[in-house]
Amino acid sequence: MHRPTSRTISRTLAAFVSVAATACTQLTVQTRTVPQAVADGSNAELSFTMPDGRVVQISRPQVVGDSIIGTAPGSTARVAVSVSDVRMVSKQGISTMGKILIGSALTIVISIGLLFLAVGALH
Repeated sequence: MHRPTSRTISRTLAAFVSVAATACTQLTVQTRTVPQAVADGSNAELSFTMPDGRVVQISRPQVVGDSIIGTAPGSTARVAVSVSDVRMVSKQGISTMGKILIGSALTIVISIGLLFLAVGALH
């Protein structure tokens, strides 16, 4: 009988967590004022919906005067929008259910891995 190695278990865990994290993400609309939402998410990537429906994504945004400045995601290019033009601020994140599922899956996979290691040590 083929026994999984710790490397196989690690790869399976990494693949599962990657898929689960992607599948369990949600876009959370920020209900605070635009400057408050920016201050709370300044280390994140935020999405700003403009009056024409266009969505501008900004990494590490900061409010400077009457503008929100930061960089384009994955780039060093500067991006700026006017605070007064922003209709909605949203942030991508893992949903609460996603966090529960990932935590549960990690616990199960680690338990199975420890079981295989214990069984292997007995032989």
